Amino acid sequence: MNFRKQREQVSQYVLTLEKQLPSKSEMDALLSDINQAGVGRGLDFELFDRARPTSRSTTRSCRSRSN
Repeated sequence: MNFRKQREQVSQYVLTLEKQLPSKSEMDALLSDINQAGVGRGLDFELFDRARPTSRSTTRSCRSRSN
């Protein structure tokens, strides 16, 4: 199989995968559901900001209220 055919197959595969990703509104709803489920189980969530780099050793994505 030549390179151009492989590249076209990979491009089609990526397009197929991209179509399976949630839309912005679906992602917003999913994150809201996750937040509600976590809060209902006693977790506090910190704001996640993609624009602000963080250190994995100093930042936790959630913590239990019992801590």
